Amino acid sequence: MKRVVERMAGQFGNPHGALAPVMALLLEIFNQPVNRRCIQALRIKPGDHVLDVGFGGGIGLARVIRHTPAGRVAGADISHEMVERCRRRFKGEISARRLELVEAPAEALPFPDRSFDAVYSVNSVTFWADRAAAFREILRVLAPGGRMAVAVDLGISKLLGQRAARLGLHFPTDQELRGHATAAGFANVDAQPLSRTSTVVVGRRSVQSDSPT
Repeated sequence: MKRVVERMAGQFGNPHGALAPVMALLLEIFNQPVNRRCIQALRIKPGDHVLDVGFGGGIGLARVIRHTPAGRVAGADISHEMVERCRRRFKGEISARRLELVEAPAEALPFPDRSFDAVYSVNSVTFWADRAAAFREILRVLAPGGRMAVAVDLGISKLLGQRAARLGLHFPTDQELRGHATAAGFANVDAQPLSRTSTVVVGRRSVQSDSPT
């Protein structure tokens, strides 16, 4: 099992090539419980405009679309294959302008300032090239009072052990994530356990804040 995970490690952050469909299925299965609990932590309202950063196979998008019948949903992912796959999967929602999908990294979200009421990310933060910049981007696109939730499951890290570092993978602790969120300017930052191996860090953009910093 460890060897299989090690060989596929490069696919988790950016599914591509012939393995992309397999990775989409694996991500759906692996991320389902964490997605559900992370989205619950966001306390999404029916009219919210919500962004999923690193949506992968789209399981979180499907859940948020159901929870925002009067709102809109957007997603950003660095994997071209995942973006195209989800554009096919959610063709109806995109045609109805209920969903917008873009190919972009967390560090450079192509959305205007203060565009979203809530932003979340599940098991994507491990692969962000610059976590500090990514948290600042999330703050930038949030409206004042907007909510953020970033979840990470350390199960793969525990499985890989010391191999993780050799593969260039760094799984952040909840202390690190709280530090990045606080440094970016989020208020009410807190870490909540989602399961035995997963944590979500939540925060808000201050209502009084007129700028990301």
